[in-house]
Amino acid sequence: MAEELRPTGISIVGDVPWGTHFCYFYKTKQDLLDILVPYFKTGLESREFCLWIISNSELTKSEDAKRALGEAVSDLDRYLAEGRIEIVPHDQWFLKGGSFDFHRVANGFKEKLDEALARGYVGMRVNGSPAWIQTRDTEELREFEAEVDHLFPNQRIIASCTYPLNGSRADFLLDVARNHQFTIARRHGSWDVLGTPELMQAKQEIQRLNEELEQRVIERTRELAAANEELKKEVAERQRAEEELKATGEQLRKLSARLQSAIEEERTRIAREL
Repeated sequence: MAEELRPTGISIVGDVPWGTHFCYFYKTKQDLLDILVPYFKTGLESREFCLWIISNSELTKSEDAKRALGEAVSDLDRYLAEGRIEIVPHDQWFLKGGSFDFHRVANGFKEKLDEALARGYVGMRVNGSPAWIQTRDTEELREFEAEVDHLFPNQRIIASCTYPLNGSRADFLLDVARNHQFTIARRHGSWDVLGTPELMQAKQEIQRLNEELEQRVIERTRELAAANEELKKEVAERQRAEEELKATGEQLRKLSARLQSAIEEERTRIAREL
């Protein structure tokens, strides 16, 4: 069965399968909104439950997020009222109960997804920024990202993690990229998608399979064309046989009529002689 693909709303990414977990490095608030507004707009249009976690480490606030998304989504107020999208502050999600427990946070995503599916949504898309954890414990962040990266591939969820470039250490960003399937970054005024070795290998495998499929289609098309020609010949031969049979039947009918006429004439002649 073909893997179901979901539109991300991000032009440089395109469609991705459920379970995709990627990260985004940005510099300015506008950089952040340029990705997340179409990302969530597409999620709402695709009947997905949306969860936008506004982190203390990011350059935008809840009001900024609602204002920017509202400019792109005319029915945002209704969607918020209906619970189709939740825009929640960092503390309410990551520090519920006053402390950070990455197992609890990761399980919280699963609970939200189960709730969304029970309400009739096709899946869930989420964005959050765990970047603030680097100021506490880098190893804790690695464990958290590994936890969600293990959870997401088996679920109907698409997740993006956003990290500001300013104030983030290079080794920290490398660790972040390693724990995601691919990374989006703003470089020299343009957007780039940077893949992990696993993603690169997967893309190469997909390309190889596509090439094999294309070759099989070509070969099968050639076989079908040859079979079609044989069928045309068979149909033409059958038509000729039917026409010949029809002509033979007409000749037999005429011959039978002539024979019947001759018999009648002979009967008439014999009757006269008697």
